[in-house]
Amino acid sequence: MFLLTLALAAAEAAQITGALLVFALLVAPAAAAQAFTARPALGLATSVVLALLITWLGLGVGYYSDYPVGFWITSVAFVVYLVAKGWEWFAGRARGGVVAVS
Repeated sequence: MFLLTLALAAAEAAQITGALLVFALLVAPAAAAQAFTARPALGLATSVVLALLITWLGLGVGYYSDYPVGFWITSVAFVVYLVAKGWEWFAGRARGGVVAVS
């Protein structure tokens, strides 16, 4: 049921905002949250918070910029993902474990 709801939401939103923006807002916050924590409930909450922060930051920067809002939201989402992967790598190195680069 969840996947059906997700597919319907993505199909409806893609016509308005574009596929790249929908993909960035669906995948990047969840991937970043997964890099920050392995606990499902905390990961879900972190993903929601990151998605809201990414959206509002992109809207704010886009308002004062000549570039479109979609560019800023996607760029901020990418930067958040890179920070999360860097955090995951650094935390793995601090524990002394082997970190797989994905």
